[in-house]
Amino acid sequence: MTPAPDSAISIAPHEPASLDLPWGRVSSSATHPWIAALVGLTAFAIAGAGVAVFFLKARLDSLAATTAITARQTTELTARMGDLGEQSTSIKAEGTELRQYLASNSAEQVIFLKILVLKPDVDLTLARNIARHAHRYAALYKRDPDLVLAIIA
Repeated sequence: MTPAPDSAISIAPHEPASLDLPWGRVSSSATHPWIAALVGLTAFAIAGAGVAVFFLKARLDSLAATTAITARQTTELTARMGDLGEQSTSIKAEGTELRQYLASNSAEQVIFLKILVLKPDVDLTLARNIARHAHRYAALYKRDPDLVLAIIA
């Protein structure tokens, strides 16, 4: 079946519609690449922003974890520092007591030796007792132990 020649359908070429824009008459075919580029750039910017937000959130989470660990370590070290301060004070007190004991004991020994030099024929037990008492009472009355020995002599 062939169509009759007078009933032929004519197809007219379609002209693109023009946009009524303030900067002049621009055809819609000219705006398609710009719109596509704008949409592409917008999508790229949104995707880039999403990736940036993801990495920023990951970094912030990492920093928060590091901060929590640092805070815990600081608390532990502060407690340990307090303990070490107490130990230091205790050691200083023990050192002071030891120095006083050694000074006292050596002073008593020095007095004992002075007694032996002054009276070589004295009994050693008696010399020890005199040295101990002279040292003790000299410290009690804040006097020089040599003065006490001189008075005894």
